[in-house]
Amino acid sequence: MKQKNKGFTLVELIIAIAITGIITVTIFQIFGGVVLNWKKAEDRMSQNYKINNLYILLSKKLDELYQYKAVKDPEKYFDGQEDSILFISFYSVKVPYFPVTTKIYLDNEKNLIMEETPFFFDRPDAVIPEPVKMTLWKDVDDFKIFYLTNDRTKRKGSVWENRYEKSLNRAKVLIAVRMDIVLKSGQEITVFSYLKGGKDSKGVSGGLL
Repeated sequence: MKQKNKGFTLVELIIAIAITGIITVTIFQIFGGVVLNWKKAEDRMSQNYKINNLYILLSKKLDELYQYKAVKDPEKYFDGQEDSILFISFYSVKVPYFPVTTKIYLDNEKNLIMEETPFFFDRPDAVIPEPVKMTLWKDVDDFKIFYLTNDRTKRKGSVWENRYEKSLNRAKVLIAVRMDIVLKSGQEITVFSYLKGGKDSKGVSGGLL
């Protein structure tokens, strides 16, 4: 006698569905983990790329810092504070091949801001256009600037200070500038630059002593 072909029992069908479900969930979890790790790696690469661009920009700005010899109102051409700096630079983002008065500071919303205004050496009192304002980085945790100075009248050697204003002490020579930036992600950026052969308001050459 021929035996009848029996189909799957209900229990067997339930077990098969359960096994298939477990395998499917496992595959999706593995795939999801791979996609998530890929996205994290991509975000890190993008973040590092932006950080590198910020570092290059600030380095170029400071490397081209020029200590303009101003007899009148020197604070208009250089003003170094703990959380902001104003200076003349021969490197410009918005005005190529033209010296600009540059201001870098942290605004009230903790954004790192840079302003550029064209500067005319032969006409320092001329009416100039409004500054070009750009956001270098949003939501910065901390931003500090330090100034390596040498006061030749006191002969104490070079010291780091958290401010440098020509109008307050014309005897001090600015040697270097350092910016310390801490991002919300916890990443830290340090930009350091010795000044080139510019001169301070008394005509004393800057640079490494």
